[in-house]
Amino acid sequence: MKREEALQHFMDECVSVHISRLQEKVDRQFRQEKEVLLKPIIHSLEQLFAYIRDQQEQGKLAPVAFIHFSLLRTSLLDNKCTYLLEAYGEKWYYDWGECTAQYEAEWLSEAIIDLHKTLEKERKPYLAIQAADVRGIIQQTVILFHQYIIQLVRYLFRYQQESVPEIDFQRAAYLRFRVGEYKGFSEDVAMFDERERVEQNLLSWLGKNEMDKSYTFENFSSLPLQQKHFNEMDFSYANFNGSDLEGASMKQSVCVGTSFVDCSLANVDFSYAAIQDADFRNANLAGANFTHAQGKTLMLPDDEVACYLGTDFSHANLENAKFEFAQIAGANFTGANLKGATFFKRDQEKCLFSPDQIKDIHWIH
Repeated sequence: MKREEALQHFMDECVSVHISRLQEKVDRQFRQEKEVLLKPIIHSLEQLFAYIRDQQEQGKLAPVAFIHFSLLRTSLLDNKCTYLLEAYGEKWYYDWGECTAQYEAEWLSEAIIDLHKTLEKERKPYLAIQAADVRGIIQQTVILFHQYIIQLVRYLFRYQQESVPEIDFQRAAYLRFRVGEYKGFSEDVAMFDERERVEQNLLSWLGKNEMDKSYTFENFSSLPLQQKHFNEMDFSYANFNGSDLEGASMKQSVCVGTSFVDCSLANVDFSYAAIQDADFRNANLAGANFTHAQGKTLMLPDDEVACYLGTDFSHANLENAKFEFAQIAGANFTGANLKGATFFKRDQEKCLFSPDQIKDIHWIH
């Protein structure tokens, strides 16, 4: 067997099986043990914040605009999954004075150790496959595990805000927390935006309905957006908290991770929208249309968007909302008003409803 053939056979018969096994384990830990997994991250933030204060008192660090969690791929050589936490001013890498802390994701290190030992053992019959090939496979695979750190930090700022260490240092008007690779691709996981906004400029920009433009991660909170049409637009991880979108249309829009906390969303059309990890806590969604919306939390095929935190409707008003054909298995309806909301009876077991909610829902057989 030629080297290329051997490597492909090894990937198909061994590697894919063990990666799937370990990803299931990591996914289960993430969903069941978030509070425990967060403790070392919080501790690392405490260390970094203390260092920031010390550096700023000495005049060595500008007001902080970026706090970056960077995956150190070199740590994989020691079968560890280590992140470097860094603080930067507004010029980012060009305004850097050393201000760092470290965090080791021990639960992911355990998965990497398991994968390395298993692949080292199973590569032996393949004479053409070397230890360096196994290391290369691990370097490629770690990105699957890295996604859970991104979502874990998002969870911290969304649901455990009181556990975030006090941000009592000098910071820029726009402070961004990002997770990614060391001096490579990264993405926002939390933002504190105190910049002065010109509401009319935001409304004008949104009014252009530029479907080829991305409105991701933007701040659209507390805006009057009633009856607007935002069909087929990408609002992933945008912030609409407190905005009034009553009667708006977001049909086929991408609202992955979008925050609609405390929004007025009565009669909004979310049909065919992607709502994985969207946050609708305390929103008024009376009469909203979620038919064919996608937001399930189960393991998904490679060509679908993963849902890590779950679509959250807790304490929302969903009176007379429509959920026919919606794929929202695992969504959180804790404390939600579901009087007259329509669901297919076959979907009853896919979400956890209270006895009162089950009575209130209009089940379609």
